[in-house]
Amino acid sequence: MLVEERWSITTADGADGAAALLRRNPRLTAIAAVADTYALGALLWAKDHHVQVPEHLSVTGFDDIPSATSAGLTTVRQPFDLKGRTAARILNKAFDHTGPAALERLDTELVVRSSTGPPLM
Repeated sequence: MLVEERWSITTADGADGAAALLRRNPRLTAIAAVADTYALGALLWAKDHHVQVPEHLSVTGFDDIPSATSAGLTTVRQPFDLKGRTAARILNKAFDHTGPAALERLDTELVVRSSTGPPLM
């Protein structure tokens, strides 16, 4: 598994990360980005470099931001509003000393679109 880290979440950083990954392994067939913005940058890089998605490279993101739909990005949808309210409630409990911090799991959903396909053989 190859990892590329970027410190600002922009499509330019996503494109740069995709380029770095594919320089390190030109036979790479999938990129799983931690944010849709990075994944959208990877899709732009693939288009600019004539890499067919998903025939030669599958790309996934995380968040399901509005532009993911129009880009055909496969992503993991998370409940943004509930995530924020839950974090605020947990922090308030910790600050008020009314309860311990707790692990809470929120539902997510895989949203399959056209940026992923079967692995190359």
